[in-house]
Amino acid sequence: MRKLATLLFAALAIAAAPLPRAGDDFYGYANGDWLAVTAMPGGRVSYDTTAMLRDTNTARVDALLEDAAAKPGSKAGDYYASYLDTAAIEAKGLAPLKPDLAAIAAIHDRRSLSAYLG
Repeated sequence: MRKLATLLFAALAIAAAPLPRAGDDFYGYANGDWLAVTAMPGGRVSYDTTAMLRDTNTARVDALLEDAAAKPGSKAGDYYASYLDTAAIEAKGLAPLKPDLAAIAAIHDRRSLSAYLG
């Protein structure tokens, strides 16, 4: 008798619980579980699996570059450190680009464009 009462109580509890129905609220039906366990990061108006993957990938790349920057003689580390050195970038201004800009300015027809592009 006790088993039957427990079974009936469980059946009533399940029947009383509101089950999401696709016809009533499809968005809640399809996304309710994910929305319940996923916190929206601050400053975002939307957050989906693509954004999660992008954030994870960015964190991993940043970690790899920071590790490379800590190793002397690493090309990737040297490039990353020079990218972060905004004071040196601002001090040089456009000077490092002047030869390339002059070559682009010298393009006046299809032939010179073809020669420039190789």
